[in-house]
Amino acid sequence: SAQHPAVGARLPTLQLRALTTGWGDVQLSDLRGNVVLLNFWGTWCGPCRQELPHLADIYARFGTRKDFRLLAVSCGLKGDDRDLAALGRETR
Repeated sequence: SAQHPAVGARLPTLQLRALTTGWGDVQLSDLRGNVVLLNFWGTWCGPCRQELPHLADIYARFGTRKDFRLLAVSCGLKGDDRDLAALGRETR
């Protein structure tokens, strides 16, 4: 069964490769001291895609705060980069 980390618990070292133009790769340890919303999703997951507008709303509301970071981590399949690019154009 999956274990959910407690709020405020330290996450393991993790580096994420940015797929969005204009963003560099992210190392979670660099975000220590920030409020981080870490969302794992997949292009193949209908409910995940349905929540993207809600994540966009959260980002619109809190994205200007210097201590807030929203990271949407695609748990996709090989070749999903094309789907991600198309989805990015759809949701802008």
